[in-house]
Amino acid sequence: MDALTRMRWQKGEFYELLCLLAIGECLWIIGENLGVFSAVAVFALERGLSSFIYFGFLMSFFLALGCVRKSMQVRREMAARADSEAQARWRPGMTR
Repeated sequence: MDALTRMRWQKGEFYELLCLLAIGECLWIIGENLGVFSAVAVFALERGLSSFIYFGFLMSFFLALGCVRKSMQVRREMAARADSEAQARWRPGMTR
């Protein structure tokens, strides 16, 4: 895979990350302004669910990390496959 293609691919990943961060920030601002987070905290404390909420947060956090890791592995494999295909097609001494 050439450098230009890799750069475009990385720009796409960066754009997706920025979009997801913007969506997350908007949801956080809306939740703060509407008092959703404080209502959830009070609800959890009244019913003793705080440990479940922390557990859910940790699980979702590590699930997201695992998805990022897998995505990076798949992208590396895709790049290696594309490089292998390009080398197989254009071996030195071969005609088109």
